[in-house]
Amino acid sequence: MMVISNLKDSLLKEVDIAPLVVFRLLFSLVMLVSIIRFISYNWIDELYIKPTYHFNFIGFEFIQYPGEIGIYILFVILIISLIFILIGYYYHLSMSVFFIVFTYIELIDKSLYLNHYYFVSVCSFLLIFLPLGNHFSFDEVKRKKRLNKVYQWQILSIKILISIVYFYAGLAKLNSDWLFEAMPLKLWLPSNSHIFLIGKYLEYDVTSYLFSWFGAIYDLTIWIFLFWNKTRKFAYFFVIIFHLSTAILFQIGMFPYIMTLITLIYFSQGFHKKILDKLKRIIRYNDINIYSNVLDNNILNNFAVKILLSCFFIFQILFPLRSYIYTNNVFWTEEGFRFSWRVMLMEKTGWVNYKLIDKENNIIKNIDPIYELIDVQVKQMAFQPDMIIQYGKHIAEKHFLEYGVLPEVYVESYVSINGKGSQKYFRNDINLAESNYNNISKYLEMR
Repeated sequence: MMVISNLKDSLLKEVDIAPLVVFRLLFSLVMLVSIIRFISYNWIDELYIKPTYHFNFIGFEFIQYPGEIGIYILFVILIISLIFILIGYYYHLSMSVFFIVFTYIELIDKSLYLNHYYFVSVCSFLLIFLPLGNHFSFDEVKRKKRLNKVYQWQILSIKILISIVYFYAGLAKLNSDWLFEAMPLKLWLPSNSHIFLIGKYLEYDVTSYLFSWFGAIYDLTIWIFLFWNKTRKFAYFFVIIFHLSTAILFQIGMFPYIMTLITLIYFSQGFHKKILDKLKRIIRYNDINIYSNVLDNNILNNFAVKILLSCFFIFQILFPLRSYIYTNNVFWTEEGFRFSWRVMLMEKTGWVNYKLIDKENNIIKNIDPIYELIDVQVKQMAFQPDMIIQYGKHIAEKHFLEYGVLPEVYVESYVSINGKGSQKYFRNDINLAESNYNNISKYLEMR
């Protein structure tokens, strides 16, 4: 009972709000840069408008591509909501809008799935319920209510979410390919041999092994050292080195910068207060006329919200574990692979070709997906079983609409994992038009 009481006292301890405010500023700024970057590269046209077919997530078929005008409107809403979050204007509403719109866009096409998109969604959902907009904000001035204190658990919740991401990313690296064969780094690192000074060393196998083991140890432990005050600065140095290295070597977009900045949440209240005070001086923010100095006691103390957040964290802890209940090779079947923080674990490529058979109309034809799908869709679909089935069903549905007959659809497919040679993937006797997404492994040539 004493332990529970002490834990409760610690979670309900009143602490300075500065870490949440700085997190709000960093999160909104880096996401704003990311969205503007996405638009500037013309990726809206290339990835959403150009495709004539989009791979829905199973169970989210109601999420449909909204059309050319609609997709641009959604991105404009994202930018506006991020600006409002940045300045703290109708914060909870703005964060809710951002979460809904960002997640909607994310769910339009699973071929565009990235782990850091998923992280942004789950993080923004959590931030809806935290008082990030109640200080150094337009909401503060509008309400004439100055919030200097929050509960310890409100800051801790963000740290725990980031720690979950790191831990499961490390846990997923504890496999033979990563640790004992240095795969896929042994394939990826030599392609950076042109880099000044260090390039020639990236061609050595020993470098790949060092990177593999360091990556696993880093992900499994870095969050522990960030929590501990005595090792925090030293640990953050490795955060910078690690994410800067991944940004240079693998060119994985904004994710390294997002993680580097938001990981500052682990630093002390005093550290964030100094940043906040400096920002106030720079913009000459005058908070003398903010009348009251209170601890927030509105939606965040609602019992239903506490239950919701408890369920949220239980889900975040348990859902990534589902891949471990499968007895088959997850790299092969991809069962439970998404939404599990299994980050950059393998080099997997594939090739597919479909055969349509309409016996009633005496039609037999081969269908190469490159004539309908864009490159990224073909690349991702070729080695992900649920997408192979999904596109097979799409072929059947198109034929049915034209001829009124549901044809048989078969696929010839081969995949290569971590450079081990191309192997037959789908069974030849599976009619995709009548297949389902339950126990996909039964459709595969098992290994």
